[in-house]
Amino acid sequence: MRLADKRALMALAFDPAPEMKVQQTATMKRGTYHYTRTNYLASARTEGDLLVLTIYSNDGKPLYRTFQKPEELFSQFPEREKPSDATLHSAFSIYNATYHMTEEDTNLVRAWCKNNAPFSFFSTGINGVQILRDYQQKVRETALKRRRDKIRKQVDEVMKEIRPLPQAVMDWIRDDLMKEYRYFFYDYQKGKQVQKGTCSHCKQEVTIEGVKHRGIRECPHCHSRVICIANRKFKESVARMWDESAFSYIQPTRDGWCVRYFQVISLLWGKKNLRKDQHYTLQETGRYFYSRSQNGYTGFYEWQNFFQTGEYRFCKVEERFPHTCRIYPDTLDAIRQQDERLQYIPLAEITRQIKTDACRLIESCCKSPMQVEYFAKMGLWRMLEGTLSRYGHQMPEGRTPQEVFGLSGQPLKEILSINPSWSELDIYRKISVQQKVDLAVFQRLYARVTYPYRLPDIAQYLSLQKIENYLDKQEVLEGKRVPDIILGDWLDYLNACKKLGYDLTDDRILRPKDLTKAHDDATALAKEKENQRTAQRIEQAAQKWSGYAWQSDGLLIRPIRSYRELVTEGQKLKHCVANYAKSYADGSCKLFCIRKQSEPDTPYYTLELGKEDRLVQYRGYRNDAENNYQPQEEVRRFVTQWMKKIVETQKDNKQHVKVTAA
Repeated sequence: MRLADKRALMALAFDPAPEMKVQQTATMKRGTYHYTRTNYLASARTEGDLLVLTIYSNDGKPLYRTFQKPEELFSQFPEREKPSDATLHSAFSIYNATYHMTEEDTNLVRAWCKNNAPFSFFSTGINGVQILRDYQQKVRETALKRRRDKIRKQVDEVMKEIRPLPQAVMDWIRDDLMKEYRYFFYDYQKGKQVQKGTCSHCKQEVTIEGVKHRGIRECPHCHSRVICIANRKFKESVARMWDESAFSYIQPTRDGWCVRYFQVISLLWGKKNLRKDQHYTLQETGRYFYSRSQNGYTGFYEWQNFFQTGEYRFCKVEERFPHTCRIYPDTLDAIRQQDERLQYIPLAEITRQIKTDACRLIESCCKSPMQVEYFAKMGLWRMLEGTLSRYGHQMPEGRTPQEVFGLSGQPLKEILSINPSWSELDIYRKISVQQKVDLAVFQRLYARVTYPYRLPDIAQYLSLQKIENYLDKQEVLEGKRVPDIILGDWLDYLNACKKLGYDLTDDRILRPKDLTKAHDDATALAKEKENQRTAQRIEQAAQKWSGYAWQSDGLLIRPIRSYRELVTEGQKLKHCVANYAKSYADGSCKLFCIRKQSEPDTPYYTLELGKEDRLVQYRGYRNDAENNYQPQEEVRRFVTQWMKKIVETQKDNKQHVKVTAA
């Protein structure tokens, strides 16, 4: 139904409620009274293929009205202006509710449902409300089935291009992908250097020397790397070898390709008749379709429970789930021939060198083919892997090495010669601006620490060789302290020295003999100096807000005058006002102390004003915990008067000054 039709129907007056006195009966069962009461009244009428059913309260007030056509409906609630999609089941979900409807209206509803249903319909309902409720549920179920059948058909149409995997894929899984999961099962013979057993890969009985359970050896027949498993430790009936891996298979399609993801499971049971048969189980988990004409992915499909119905099939999803895994190489040449952007990119070599997400690889190759080709042919596998990872480094744009890497000449040749990561390149670039980098020392330092990003901050003062030598000495002096802790303390120490104005060209200052003591002393002095600056700014703020001082009814209020007074205020009253020192110093807030006139030096309450002199809080001893966290009544009256007489006056004066100046 159109919205205009719905509004016209909603404008119609409600039918009168059926006349019935509300009845209540009571019956005795096993000594207990059971009451029966009619909850709602209901009426129905028809106009052609339109059925109108109205539900009322016991007193005849309309509560709900539904307009039902054979395959569509909408509902109306009197208190709402907009139409609703609520069915009887959702609007009145009380299963034990009782409805009063005349037999005539019930027969009317039953006949309408039977004659207008586009499907086979039967209801066991005893009144028209129950019958229509069952009808609406059937309509919704039919519509839902129709929508899901349409979705199935759409997905099945897309999947027509998918072909079975060739046998070559299974051979590749056995010979390459799962080569790390091969076993040598043997019967342990005490005292013998050579053990006899069976290789799970070549299925041959062989003898291997120096075998240990779970040790690594080589099969003399097929030369596989095998894991040695003693039969007596691999118990029958319960033991099993469960190994997993994953790979992606890129299948060409008419307009592009489909990236297919598979999970591989290798299972070996601890039974003699199965031990020699290493079986591989494949489960396809995702299919992602790429279109060359649309220059992007056109559909993501994953193996899921179809609308939680228990039917597992490929379902379309909104976002792609990344899979970092091996890529089957033999179809890559066909992909390269399909798209001219990929012709010069060594895709097979990339897949041999790194694990990556096939979809991300295709995207990067199509978006930045020249950069991917350059990285691959230069052997920069770590940088390429970092770019192709899930949250990887964005592929840099540029046509020259200077634009791509931010370096040129000999420094660039040196760093690229070690196949660096993006982090390594970034740190090397920052250090190279400060000094000539010894590549060997740089590599040692980078591998030595967990957080190498600290190195450029220290390298502005010392060469990498001196940094390495100093770390060596401090490791000896400090014992078990790891280099990262030493490096962190050293950087904190240098920053503190910089704040204190020390001469950082003096080697004695740069490299103190006892770093721990020097660090503690320097940071303490720097903090003290910072507190002194804060104290000066607090005194200036107190003078600035002196116009807010006031006294009345035995109490006084004034700005907090010093940093020491602020700390004392927090200590005496057991609250956290000292944490507001910097905010008070820079003017983000205003802090005042409330004292008794008879005890002007004894902390009583602390008050905070925020932006635009808004009252934020005022706290007494332990935040007035003894008074249910509420200020004393005399203090509340005092603060209220102060806000009206002093704070509001200060606001008006500031606004007047602004207007006059303008």
